[in-house]
Amino acid sequence: MPKESSNPSSVQENVPYDTVSTLFELLFTILKHLFFKLTFNLKGTLVKSRPILWNSQYHFMATLWQTSKCHTYNGENTMIISERDTIAIFGGAPFPSDVLDVILSYSSLRVAADGGADRVLAHGAGADYIIGDLDSVSPSARMAIPHDRVIFVDDQDSTDFEKVLSHVDAPLILGAGFLGGRVDHQMAVQTALTQFPTKRVILVGDDDIVFLCPPDLLLDLATGTRVSLYPMSSVTIRSDGLNWPTDDLVMEPDGRIGTSNHALGPIRLRPTAAKCLVILPRGVLDVVIPAILRAPQWCVPATK
Repeated sequence: MPKESSNPSSVQENVPYDTVSTLFELLFTILKHLFFKLTFNLKGTLVKSRPILWNSQYHFMATLWQTSKCHTYNGENTMIISERDTIAIFGGAPFPSDVLDVILSYSSLRVAADGGADRVLAHGAGADYIIGDLDSVSPSARMAIPHDRVIFVDDQDSTDFEKVLSHVDAPLILGAGFLGGRVDHQMAVQTALTQFPTKRVILVGDDDIVFLCPPDLLLDLATGTRVSLYPMSSVTIRSDGLNWPTDDLVMEPDGRIGTSNHALGPIRLRPTAAKCLVILPRGVLDVVIPAILRAPQWCVPATK
């Protein structure tokens, strides 16, 4: 009988093909990310109405990555602008398919914040663009989108939600996948809403919608509708039509807040600063959208 070798290196093992393929894909993704950070510096430009990114000549490494159909643009100066239509943005927090259906009924252009592309893809929809530092989106989700619409933003001082708001503009932005999930992510998103006060953004969750209150907001709400006002900094909100009036009350996140109020009918809100979030039941989204579009906008620029 042949003697078994005691040398471990002489023992041949069959490594599953799927394992090898996964390792190569991971290695390829890591190398590609490093090369782009070092060598790829393609700038974008403003594109209005129909959002199509500027296509310039690539240098050598970019051409190599093009063959994978999964390379990225350095999008520091890229803006996706829609002058007329609502833009839908998607984050990585879970959201049900009916939320997606509601948002897509208002918009046709879909922008994913990094791993939000996987959430949209899981619902069978897909995104038109991906924006972020690309640390959470899967290779398969990236490959499902044309390479010139994957926008890499190398900024570790901002969240993916902030990166999207910095590179997207439209009369109205509707978001899903930003409420729920990790609490720290949701708190960061709420903070970011106050950092982009000139943009009309409504976040849609399973049960609620959240948005930054404009300077003067009129809402035709039914009697008994829950109305929560949450201050992100010191702010006074003059109000009409609320069960518990807020006039002359200074609200602060570590002091008096305005949650769990309710409407006596149509309401009017007039905050003294762009620091108050409004939280309403999701069922009144149809009322809120036209009201937000009619309301005056804050004139203060974004803080980021």
